[in-house]
This record gives sequence, structure tokens and C-alpha cells, in this order.
Amino acid sequence: MARAALDEMLRRQPPVQTFVHPVTTDGTVVPADPKILMLLGAANRDPDRRHDPHRFDLTRDLSGHVGFGVGIYQCIGQQGARLEAEALLTAPAGRVERIELIGTPHRHPDNTLRSWDSLPVHVHGARRDRARPMPS
Repeated sequence: MARAALDEMLRRQPPVQTFVHPVTTDGTVVPADPKILMLLGAANRDPDRRHDPHRFDLTRDLSGHVGFGVGIYQCIGQQGARLEAEALLTAPAGRVERIELIGTPHRHPDNTLRSWDSLPVHVHGARRDRARPMPS
């Protein structure tokens, strides 16, 4: 379920929040000046496109979300980022009992990119019943 969880997280909180570029709408090109600001996070929560868009749902159809941009403005490094994120999501599976938020998270202030200055968590120990010994 790592891929579904990653896509649902990207849909709800894309790493890039805004993007400015020329747009064609109804056959009319709107040039870069005046600027058109796309709000990717808002686009992914469009109630005309997603049922109950503010709910975290691992079973929803996530095709067409713009968490990594869209078209020629799509992130070229998204496959590498997906592999890294999936590894981070699956590595603790079966080893970590739970991850608990133990303080107030603080976002890095930026109007375009989403990132954390701090995210204080406590990782609770491995489950004994699922831990496997290392091969010798």
C-alpha cells in the first residue's frame, strides 16, 4: 500500500504548491505576463474531480493528481523521488510498532515548496513477533 499512500500524500500535500506559466484555455493563449498562478494543492482537492477531497483515502482513484506537476511541467525526477519515498515508507513496515508525533511540527516558510524545519516524532520499537534475525 506504499504506492497508494505516497500518491494520496502527494495529492493532499504536493511538494510544490504553486507554479507560474503561460496557459491556453478555450483556445486562447494567456501569456506569462500577466502571470497565471496554478495552485496545485487546490487542484488536487477539487470536489468536482475527487469525492470527499479532504479525507485521506488509500482506496480512491488517484489518476490525474498533479502532485508532481502535469504535462511538460511534470517533475522529471519524480520516478527517483517515488522510489526513495516508497523505500522510506516500506523499510519500517513490520519493524516499527508505531510513529508518534511528540511535539509541534514546524514548516519551512516558503510560498512555493513544502518542507519541514522540524517534525518531532518518537519511533516505538520493533515488533518482536515480526523481527527477523540477520543472516550470518
